[in-house]
Amino acid sequence: MLLFWILMIVFVGIAVIVGVVKFKETKSMAADGKIINRKSMFWEDAELFTTTATYEQLKSAVKDGDFSSSSVDIYYDADGQKAILFKSNHAWNAKIELFGEQGDKNVFRLYFPAWKTQKYGTPYNINSMNAMVTSIEKILLSIDPATTVETSKMEVKTKTKFF
Repeated sequence: MLLFWILMIVFVGIAVIVGVVKFKETKSMAADGKIINRKSMFWEDAELFTTTATYEQLKSAVKDGDFSSSSVDIYYDADGQKAILFKSNHAWNAKIELFGEQGDKNVFRLYFPAWKTQKYGTPYNINSMNAMVTSIEKILLSIDPATTVETSKMEVKTKTKFF
């Protein structure tokens, strides 16, 4: 019985330490402007940007952009489309693609097509996902300050592992 209580205290202590470290990391990244506060489960939403920016301008700006907080590999013209794929070493992918046109403006869709989850269903390193989205938003606003954004819920398919 004593061993049980010792293990519980150690487990709770580790959980508190991890929580405090993650909180400080999030606070620091927000203070540096690398992330913004987002609603919970933002990775299940797609963002539609309406802008005068072209795909070539976006591609050029992403090449010059800083994605160090996201730890991503970037693939341009993904799947032979006007799309940029971000593959993270934190087990998630993001994609921004030319989605269509509205008059003389382009519509880009930014979304997370895949991610692996931790034990309790949240993706690994949500801060890196947030940092990537924040970087794309800043890039589009730097090209066209009149860029607008709409958020829409995606249909999410999950795979459950039994073993």
